[in-house]
Amino acid sequence: MTTIFLILTTCFTIYGITFIVIGAWIENKYHPEQLLQDGRAINGWYASFIITVTGFNQNGLTPWSDSLGRFAKDVYMNLFVILVVIFGTSLFPFLLRNVVILAKFIVPWRHKIVLDYILLNNHRLSTLLFPAVQTRIYLLITSLLYIIGVSISLILDLNNKNFALYADANQFLIFLFQTVMTRFAGFTTIDISSLAAGTLIVYLLLMAVKPQ
Repeated sequence: MTTIFLILTTCFTIYGITFIVIGAWIENKYHPEQLLQDGRAINGWYASFIITVTGFNQNGLTPWSDSLGRFAKDVYMNLFVILVVIFGTSLFPFLLRNVVILAKFIVPWRHKIVLDYILLNNHRLSTLLFPAVQTRIYLLITSLLYIIGVSISLILDLNNKNFALYADANQFLIFLFQTVMTRFAGFTTIDISSLAAGTLIVYLLLMAVKPQ
């Protein structure tokens, strides 16, 4: 029961923070005419709710037909979405383990034994909680996969004429975004058919590789 409570608390904390951050950003930085879909302006909070829930749960849905294409040059929006996606996937075991460790310092001493049991018997209690060493290995391998994906994208598509309108730094952000999304969520800020065939093959391989 304690494990379920900690998992739900972690999830809804991420939901709440991300919903507020993305919603406030869209509402304050974009005019209604920049958020149109079928001639109707999409409410920023509504969009934030969909992006937050589907990003965290690896669905990658938005209220716009171009996914997140209109935000391709928005550094902060890209980073917000990347974070919610990896918090719901790659980083979640790490976050959950640290939530349990943090709880040990907060709860009365008589409850610490329960949290120690969770940390020592994680495999019996949740598939989302890994032992300490495996958690570090998981993070390392995941980081390496991201680095490989972004590096190959830069090598194969840096001079792609389809991205000539983007600055080099923005191209890096796009490739980082697509590498993360390809593995887990499915959001896009570009037409991925414009990527080099080699990049698409790498993305396909990344989709098939999970370091668990």
